[in-house]
Amino acid sequence: MKQEVLPSIALRILSGAGYKTSPLPKTKEYCLDLAAKKGDNLLLLKTISNIDNFSRESAEELSALAKVFNASPILIGLRSSKGALERGAAYERQDIPTVDPSTFEDAIVRGNLPYVYFKRGGIYVKIDGKALREARKLHNMSIGELAAKVGVSRKTIYAYEREDMEATLATAIKLEEVLGIPVTSAVDIFKKSKEGAVNALKPPSGPVASQVYEKLRKIGLHVLGFRRAPFEIHIEDFKVSIVTSNGKESEQDLRHKVEMAKGIAQIVGNEPVVITGGDVALSEDVKVLKAEEVRKVDSARKLARMLEVEN
Repeated sequence: MKQEVLPSIALRILSGAGYKTSPLPKTKEYCLDLAAKKGDNLLLLKTISNIDNFSRESAEELSALAKVFNASPILIGLRSSKGALERGAAYERQDIPTVDPSTFEDAIVRGNLPYVYFKRGGIYVKIDGKALREARKLHNMSIGELAAKVGVSRKTIYAYEREDMEATLATAIKLEEVLGIPVTSAVDIFKKSKEGAVNALKPPSGPVASQVYEKLRKIGLHVLGFRRAPFEIHIEDFKVSIVTSNGKESEQDLRHKVEMAKGIAQIVGNEPVVITGGDVALSEDVKVLKAEEVRKVDSARKLARMLEVEN
C-alpha cells in the first residue's frame, strides 16, 4: 500500500462511520491530514507509511492542536523499522496513539478497541484494576498469595490493582489462568493529549509569522505558534487561526494551505484569517489582512474589531 492512499483510506473509514471530515490534504508536509467529528468526538489524524518517520516536532504540534481543540490525536501507519503493524494492536510514536488502518476501522466502525500494545521491551496490556481486585477477593487470595502464584512481586499486584502499571502479555495471561476470568481492559487509542501538551511549542518561523506572533503577544493575547500546521498562529482568546503569507509563495501553494486551514476550521469550530506581507488574490471566502495593519494595532480590543470577532 502506498503512502498516497492512506489519507483516502482514513477518509473512507471515517465517512462510513458517519464522521464529518475536512477535505483530503494536497500536501504531506503538515503534522495532520484530517480533522473529523461525530457528535462530541473530535479526531485529528495523521497518516504515514513508516511510523518511525513521524518527527518529534510534528508529534508535539499534533498533540498541541488536539489539546487546543479538545480532540484526540491519532497516527495511522503501515509499518515501523521492525516490520508491519499488526491488526488488533496499538502502538505509540512520540506519545501519539498509533494503529494500522484495519485496527482503526475496527475501532471506528465496530467499536472494537485493541487489547494489546507494543512498546520498547515487549507486548503489554492494560489491567482492569477493579476486576483484578474483585477476582482476587472472590478467590480469598491476599495480594501476596496472588503475586506468588503469578510470579511477580506484591508491589506489582498492588500497582495493577491501582492501574498504575501495565502488565506484559505473558503476565496478563498468567493472571487470567489463576483467577479464571478476564482482567484486562481495552487500550484507549482515542485518549486526549496530556496536560502541558502546548508547552513544547516553538514560535513560528518566517518573517511575517514571527512578527505577527510577537505583536500579538505584546498586546496581551494568548497565542500559540506552529511550524508544521496549515496555519502558523492560533489566538486562543478569539478562537482564530492565522495563515500567514510572505507574498513570495506561489498562489497555488497559498491556496492549498488556506483550503486546508478552512477545512479543519469548519470541523473544530474555528475561524481562519490570512495575514499577508504582500499582495495576494484569494478566491476563497476568508478574511485577508495586511501585516502592516496588524503591526499598528495597540490593543486586543482593536484587533478583535479588525478580525470581526468578539473580545
